[in-house]
Amino acid sequence: KRELPSLMALHNLQGTESTIKYYTGLEAMKGLYLETLKKIKNGEDYLVIANQEKWYSLDPKFSQFYIEERAKLNIKTRLLFQDSPFAREQVLLNRNFNQEARILPPDTFLNVDTLLLPNKLITLELAPPYMAVVIENKGIIELHREMFELIWRSL
Repeated sequence: KRELPSLMALHNLQGTESTIKYYTGLEAMKGLYLETLKKIKNGEDYLVIANQEKWYSLDPKFSQFYIEERAKLNIKTRLLFQDSPFAREQVLLNRNFNQEARILPPDTFLNVDTLLLPNKLITLELAPPYMAVVIENKGIIELHREMFELIWRSL
Protein backbone atom coordinates (compact mmCIF):
# COMPACT_ATOMS: atom_id res chain seq x y z
CA LYS A 1 0.00 0.00 0.00
CA ARG A 2 2.85 2.34 0.83
CA GLU A 3 4.46 1.92 -2.60
CA LEU A 4 1.26 2.13 -4.66
CA PRO A 5 1.59 5.86 -5.44
CA SER A 6 5.11 5.26 -6.81
CA LEU A 7 3.90 2.35 -8.90
CA MET A 8 0.99 4.39 -10.20
CA ALA A 9 3.39 7.19 -11.16
CA LEU A 10 5.43 4.69 -13.19
CA HIS A 11 2.25 3.42 -14.78
CA ASN A 12 1.29 6.92 -15.90
CA LEU A 13 4.58 7.63 -17.70
CA GLN A 14 4.22 8.88 -21.24
CA GLY A 15 5.44 6.75 -24.12
CA THR A 16 5.77 3.02 -24.53
CA GLU A 17 8.92 2.39 -22.49
CA SER A 18 7.15 1.53 -19.25
CA THR A 19 3.98 -0.27 -18.34
CA ILE A 20 2.63 -1.66 -15.11
CA LYS A 21 -0.26 -4.08 -14.94
CA TYR A 22 -2.01 -5.43 -11.87
CA TYR A 23 -3.83 -8.77 -11.72
CA THR A 24 -5.92 -10.35 -8.99
CA GLY A 25 -6.86 -13.95 -8.31
CA LEU A 26 -5.19 -17.31 -8.67
CA GLU A 27 -6.55 -17.87 -12.19
CA ALA A 28 -5.04 -14.58 -13.37
CA MET A 29 -1.70 -15.61 -11.89
CA LYS A 30 -1.83 -18.94 -13.71
CA GLY A 31 -2.62 -17.06 -16.90
CA LEU A 32 0.54 -14.99 -16.44
CA TYR A 33 2.59 -18.14 -16.05
CA LEU A 34 1.15 -19.58 -19.25
CA GLU A 35 1.87 -16.31 -21.04
CA THR A 36 5.54 -16.61 -20.10
CA LEU A 37 5.72 -19.85 -22.08
CA LYS A 38 4.55 -18.00 -25.19
CA LYS A 39 6.69 -14.88 -24.76
CA ILE A 40 10.12 -16.30 -23.94
CA LYS A 41 12.32 -17.28 -26.87
CA ASN A 42 15.06 -19.85 -27.38
CA GLY A 43 18.24 -18.99 -25.52
CA GLU A 44 16.68 -16.28 -23.35
CA ASP A 45 16.99 -16.13 -19.57
CA TYR A 46 14.13 -17.11 -17.30
CA LEU A 47 15.11 -16.18 -13.74
CA VAL A 48 13.04 -16.94 -10.65
CA ILE A 49 13.25 -16.22 -6.93
CA ALA A 50 10.58 -18.30 -5.27
CA ASN A 51 9.07 -20.13 -2.38
CA GLN A 52 8.73 -23.22 -4.57
CA GLU A 53 6.86 -25.27 -2.00
CA LYS A 54 4.23 -22.59 -1.45
CA TRP A 55 3.84 -21.88 -5.19
CA TYR A 56 3.51 -25.56 -6.04
CA SER A 57 0.92 -26.14 -3.31
CA LEU A 58 -1.41 -23.45 -4.75
CA ASP A 59 -2.34 -25.83 -7.60
CA PRO A 60 -0.08 -28.91 -7.85
CA LYS A 61 -1.57 -30.15 -11.11
CA PHE A 62 -1.07 -26.80 -12.83
CA SER A 63 2.39 -26.34 -11.30
CA GLN A 64 3.61 -29.70 -12.55
CA PHE A 65 2.17 -29.02 -16.01
CA TYR A 66 3.91 -25.64 -16.12
CA ILE A 67 7.28 -27.03 -15.03
CA GLU A 68 7.09 -29.76 -17.68
CA GLU A 69 6.08 -27.33 -20.43
CA ARG A 70 8.80 -24.86 -19.46
CA ALA A 71 11.37 -27.69 -19.55
CA LYS A 72 10.55 -28.32 -23.21
CA LEU A 73 11.72 -24.83 -24.16
CA ASN A 74 15.34 -24.11 -24.99
CA ILE A 75 15.68 -21.33 -22.41
CA LYS A 76 18.18 -20.68 -19.63
CA THR A 77 16.11 -21.37 -16.52
CA ARG A 78 17.77 -20.47 -13.24
CA LEU A 79 15.88 -20.65 -9.98
CA LEU A 80 16.59 -19.45 -6.45
CA PHE A 81 14.38 -21.32 -3.98
CA GLN A 82 13.52 -20.67 -0.38
CA ASP A 83 14.92 -23.59 1.58
CA SER A 84 12.46 -26.43 2.19
CA PRO A 85 12.44 -30.21 1.77
CA PHE A 86 10.34 -29.77 -1.38
CA ALA A 87 12.77 -27.22 -2.86
CA ARG A 88 15.69 -29.56 -2.17
CA GLU A 89 13.85 -32.32 -4.06
CA GLN A 90 13.33 -29.93 -6.97
CA VAL A 91 17.06 -29.16 -7.10
CA LEU A 92 17.75 -32.87 -7.52
CA LEU A 93 15.50 -32.81 -10.60
CA ASN A 94 17.46 -30.05 -12.38
CA ARG A 95 18.37 -32.23 -15.36
CA ASN A 96 14.85 -33.60 -15.73
CA PHE A 97 13.43 -30.10 -16.04
CA ASN A 98 16.16 -28.35 -18.03
CA GLN A 99 16.90 -25.95 -15.18
CA GLU A 100 19.53 -24.96 -12.67
CA ALA A 101 18.24 -24.31 -9.16
CA ARG A 102 19.97 -23.22 -5.99
CA ILE A 103 18.76 -22.93 -2.42
CA LEU A 104 18.69 -19.59 -0.61
CA PRO A 105 20.04 -19.34 2.96
CA PRO A 106 17.84 -21.07 5.57
CA ASP A 107 16.73 -17.79 7.20
CA THR A 108 15.17 -16.52 3.93
CA PHE A 109 11.38 -16.26 3.98
CA LEU A 110 9.43 -15.45 0.81
CA ASN A 111 5.72 -14.78 0.41
CA VAL A 112 6.19 -13.19 -3.00
CA ASP A 113 7.71 -14.87 -6.03
CA THR A 114 9.65 -12.98 -8.67
CA LEU A 115 9.84 -14.02 -12.32
CA LEU A 116 12.34 -12.16 -14.45
CA LEU A 117 12.04 -12.42 -18.21
CA PRO A 118 13.98 -10.39 -20.79
CA ASN A 119 11.22 -7.75 -21.04
CA LYS A 120 9.11 -8.27 -17.91
CA LEU A 121 9.34 -8.42 -14.17
CA ILE A 122 6.47 -10.33 -12.59
CA THR A 123 5.89 -10.38 -8.85
CA LEU A 124 3.26 -12.72 -7.45
CA GLU A 125 1.69 -12.66 -3.98
CA LEU A 126 1.44 -16.28 -2.79
CA ALA A 127 -1.02 -15.65 0.02
CA PRO A 128 -4.61 -14.44 -0.21
CA PRO A 129 -5.55 -12.12 -1.69
CA TYR A 130 -3.59 -13.53 -4.63
CA MET A 131 -2.29 -10.82 -6.90
CA ALA A 132 0.47 -10.07 -9.38
CA VAL A 133 2.20 -6.98 -10.69
CA VAL A 134 3.84 -7.00 -14.11
CA ILE A 135 6.40 -4.29 -14.83
CA GLU A 136 7.83 -3.61 -18.26
CA ASN A 137 10.60 -1.08 -17.71
CA LYS A 138 14.14 -1.63 -18.95
CA GLY A 139 15.83 0.05 -15.96
CA ILE A 140 13.82 -1.84 -13.35
CA ILE A 141 14.35 -5.14 -15.16
CA GLU A 142 18.11 -4.55 -15.37
CA LEU A 143 18.25 -3.71 -11.65
CA HIS A 144 16.46 -6.94 -10.74
CA ARG A 145 18.62 -8.93 -13.15
CA GLU A 146 21.75 -7.55 -11.47
CA MET A 147 20.38 -8.34 -8.00
CA PHE A 148 19.56 -11.88 -9.13
CA GLU A 149 23.11 -12.31 -10.45
CA LEU A 150 24.61 -11.03 -7.18
CA ILE A 151 22.57 -13.54 -5.19
CA TRP A 152 23.30 -16.35 -7.68
CA ARG A 153 27.06 -15.80 -7.51
CA SER A 154 26.99 -15.66 -3.72
CA LEU A 155 25.48 -19.15 -3.38
